[in-house]
Amino acid sequence: MPNLTFSEAYTRAALGPNGGLQPHDPPPRTPAKPIGLDYPHVSAQPEYAAETEKLNRFARQHADAEAKLVDLQERVRQATAKRGRNEKDAIAEAESLLAGAAPVDLHLEIEATTKLIDALRKAIEQQHFVVRRVNQALSRAAGRRHAEEHKTRVKRLMAAVDELHAANQAEQALRDDLVRLGYIGDTLPSMNLHSVEDPRDPSGGITPYWYREAKRYSQSAAEIAADLRKARLAASLAE
Repeated sequence: MPNLTFSEAYTRAALGPNGGLQPHDPPPRTPAKPIGLDYPHVSAQPEYAAETEKLNRFARQHADAEAKLVDLQERVRQATAKRGRNEKDAIAEAESLLAGAAPVDLHLEIEATTKLIDALRKAIEQQHFVVRRVNQALSRAAGRRHAEEHKTRVKRLMAAVDELHAANQAEQALRDDLVRLGYIGDTLPSMNLHSVEDPRDPSGGITPYWYREAKRYSQSAAEIAADLRKARLAASLAE
């Protein structure tokens, strides 16, 4: 063991046998919340799967073409580095041409491969837009499919706000009644949730505004018609 100063030895003794250099455990992951909808993942939709596969195919071909370009450029570099071909190279080339093989022009191959890379790059960019448009169309369809369920849940949220406001009033009313009966009011703690506004107060703040928007969004055609009838009746009675 290397010689340690007093402070180093003290630090190691305090922090553990490894001198405090303990591996940091990663924070525990929050388990993924299970999906409650019985609806297919977008990747399972045939049109989305087809377009993403095309995008992936373009990406693979682009990577292959780039690798080929690197190889061709290396072959050109090696050929340029040679000061002269030896007899073996010349004989091999002649026999290849006599056998019917097409002459290899590395510079033409590099040019063609570069054009292919550029074309695939542009195709990938456009295919991203295609995939996004398909996703948007499928997302709109999914939204239409679950619109009624969503409105039901919004109504449940509105009912919860109503109940929370009513509970707030009931809590405060009990303490107020004790005071009206002559008792000291602070014998019970104020447990009123002060941030809760009356959702139906037209002069209120954020909560009434949200409540109006939620009601407008979640109403069915029949509920809208019933509200219009009530409004006409109220207007006629006021005349």
